[in-house]
Amino acid sequence: MRSAFTRHVAVIVTAMACVAMTAACGSSGEDPTGPRTAPGVREVNLSAPVVKQKVLVPGTLNDYVTIGVISLDVHGKLMVLNLVFTPDFASVTASKPISLDDMLGKTGFGPWLLDTTNLKSYAALDDGGLKSSNDGVKTTNKVPVYVWATFALPEGDVEAIDLYIKTAWPAFTNIPITR
Repeated sequence: MRSAFTRHVAVIVTAMACVAMTAACGSSGEDPTGPRTAPGVREVNLSAPVVKQKVLVPGTLNDYVTIGVISLDVHGKLMVLNLVFTPDFASVTASKPISLDDMLGKTGFGPWLLDTTNLKSYAALDDGGLKSSNDGVKTTNKVPVYVWATFALPEGDVEAIDLYIKTAWPAFTNIPITR
């Protein structure tokens, strides 16, 4: 059986060892359990899409929208699709507001992804009808607007995926997944 003095010395030695290890591991100010990220704002460069296409707005004769894919970024078990929509409507004046719904031909925003490696499709995550940040988003002619949607992360090590915005529009193929 140990004496009270021996136990007291053992506790002090253990505490000093813990302090020394913490100082050695955390001398740079980093958390020894892993890197911490501070809250911030993710920058999105609307002028540098990976790929873009100009498409005719459904139900119109001469209204177009250019859609650019900025990125498809992994955040844990989710992916965020970052897009830029730029309307080019012949039917409206330069100052008239144009909504995302207008650019989609009043048919709603419901993009989906197709994983051609694992033969799976992924719909935008839906929380009571809101599939993205885009309710009420408006812009004017030839002024780009940021649009996003969130998806579940595909299974496996998929590096690229196909994106569909509307069935009437060509797919964006081989969009890289940024991890």
